[in-house]
Amino acid sequence: MLRIIRKLKIHKIIFAALAISVLLSSNVYASSMVPYTTFTYDKDGWALGSPNAFEPAGEYDGRYMGVVGLSNASDLFVDKRNRIYIADTDNNRVVILDEKFKKIDDISRFINPNLVGMENTDGTINEFGFDEFLGVTGVFVTDDNRLFVADTQKSRIVEFDEDYNYVRELSQPQSDILGLEYSYKPKRLVIDSANRMYVMNDNENRGILELNESGEFIGFFGAQTAPRTVFDWIRTLFMTDAQKERIAKIIPRVYSNISIDKEDFVWLTSNSGDVYTRLAYLNSKAKEDATVKRMNPNGNDILLRNGNFAPGGDLWEASSIVDVTVKENGIYTILDDTFNRLFTYNANGDLLYAFGGSGAQDGVFKLASAIAYLGDDLLVLDKEDDTILHYKRTDYGALIERAIMADKNRDFEESIASWSEVLANNKNYDLAYQGMAKNYLRNGNYEEALENFKIIDDKKGYSMAFRYARSQYVKDNFLLVILIPTIFIALWLIFMKWVKKENKKLYPLGSKHTLKDELLYAMRVIYHPFDGFWELKREKRGSVRAATIIVVLLILTFIYKSMGTGFLFQTVNIEYMNVMNDIFNVLVPLVLWCVASWGLTTLMNGEGSMKDIYIMTCYALTPMILLNIPVVIASNFLVLEEVQFMSFFVSLAYVWAMGLIFFGSMVIHDYHFGKNLRTMVLSVVGMGVMLFLALLFLTLSQRIWEFLAGIYDEIILRL
Repeated sequence: MLRIIRKLKIHKIIFAALAISVLLSSNVYASSMVPYTTFTYDKDGWALGSPNAFEPAGEYDGRYMGVVGLSNASDLFVDKRNRIYIADTDNNRVVILDEKFKKIDDISRFINPNLVGMENTDGTINEFGFDEFLGVTGVFVTDDNRLFVADTQKSRIVEFDEDYNYVRELSQPQSDILGLEYSYKPKRLVIDSANRMYVMNDNENRGILELNESGEFIGFFGAQTAPRTVFDWIRTLFMTDAQKERIAKIIPRVYSNISIDKEDFVWLTSNSGDVYTRLAYLNSKAKEDATVKRMNPNGNDILLRNGNFAPGGDLWEASSIVDVTVKENGIYTILDDTFNRLFTYNANGDLLYAFGGSGAQDGVFKLASAIAYLGDDLLVLDKEDDTILHYKRTDYGALIERAIMADKNRDFEESIASWSEVLANNKNYDLAYQGMAKNYLRNGNYEEALENFKIIDDKKGYSMAFRYARSQYVKDNFLLVILIPTIFIALWLIFMKWVKKENKKLYPLGSKHTLKDELLYAMRVIYHPFDGFWELKREKRGSVRAATIIVVLLILTFIYKSMGTGFLFQTVNIEYMNVMNDIFNVLVPLVLWCVASWGLTTLMNGEGSMKDIYIMTCYALTPMILLNIPVVIASNFLVLEEVQFMSFFVSLAYVWAMGLIFFGSMVIHDYHFGKNLRTMVLSVVGMGVMLFLALLFLTLSQRIWEFLAGIYDEIILRL
């Protein structure tokens, strides 16, 4: 290494050092220096790493902007001219920057004609009408470039024209609903195309104030109802009127921020719900618990939540959502100030990507307070570090948006090309597989659509594609589709006729029966239970060996059900299937039932032996074999909307089997209906008791084993 350095000329060494210094101190970051991981969630909620959709492009403080440093800056806004507005709260001003983050203007002191000639607090006369802000917390700029500032501590909203000249101030609106003692502290505001104002007041739990163009109060907008449980209702029965009034004031949640999109829908964020409610919302998607809302003019939440999880941030640790910003294409990003992360969603509510993090290094922030889009880039206001962080969209991020827009514009060729390129960069991106599947479906490529839907376990999409594929197959193979079921039904009828004949042939005989005869007799038992179970016991038409074979066939049926059920109706991924579970699901209830039934019937003068109970029970389970096998076969040809067909026959199998066990117990024990019912109920209770004792024994055995193992380890260590 030293030899190489000696060979370099001194001016080259100096140049290299300067280049490195400039690179490290510049506002441009190399991809390898990104200090966070971009990720998405799969359908089960596990985080999957992703290429960066945004990368740090700069971090700008007051010195870079050309202003005295920011202090506790609260709000950020980007107008149609790409001018950036910062509500610099503690400095009582609005800072205005160009898209290069350089100062255009700042407004802290301005001429208010209403104050000309008025007396100042120090007793002097305000000759020129100078006015100042006090605690600016919100800014908004209309499409015609009018600037509105929420001057919180002075309880007003101040309007400026496009040249930042004072126009008017809107003080506290008067209304009987608000009352005379209402505390008006506007924090954020947005204005729609009809010049209606939506003002978020500090600590307001009744919703957003809706004002007309003149600043007159219209009503509360988007009021959040507090969820009430039965316990809450019971508790209020024992409260005084004063206590009820206090609860009514503190229960409803307040909003944390407000935004508006190009269609005049108001977006609201909330972080005042408890941690458990916020986490539960991500799965339940309940609107009343939503941390992000999109409100129509009637005050109804119309945000789409069609993704695997509701838009709301982190799935495992409750996020605190403090801002939302929306692009014209419907893509929106929410800000979590607990973990300082950004979560971006499409209009359908699917998570596109999440990134960010906490820290002092470049590219992450300490305490984010606001976000805004600057074209295709993202800006984050860090109120603790008093900086703006600039994140530039990467080619990967642009690819995702291009694919989404192609889907929206129904440009299928562009969509397939874009989603294919996204998959080339990220094989774990579920949304890309979904996009590809939908395009294949539109183009009639059903096999490809089914394959892509299956990769991401999208059963709803798979069902839709399968419906079309099935219809096409039926059209192309109509005769075959009719012929196969016809042959199956004919064979079944021939088989049943033969079985009936065999059973009748053997019925009057008292001789020893073959295994075939004993197995075929199960068909008589399930159709004629009283005669069948009587003959099983008195004439020995069944046997333990035949009953055991029926149990084995039932176990194989359960295994086949786990492995052979159609994709749409699988509850467990075949990769995680455990054959032992299927075996235990049959044997454990069977053994518990036989033991419990035998024990109780012995006490209650039942005539059946353990052998009789076992044979009767096994024969009674035959319908579960006969019905489950065709249901499993049919599940490969049905769609989700036809699940009732499967549910009916599966339920029928269980009801049929339980009915046979009931009537079989009556026959073999010679009970009347009431006594048999009581005995069976007690037998089920006995099964529960035995299962509890068995689990208790296993737990105690494990503890004893761990104790003995611990003693052994101690002895070995001391020796």
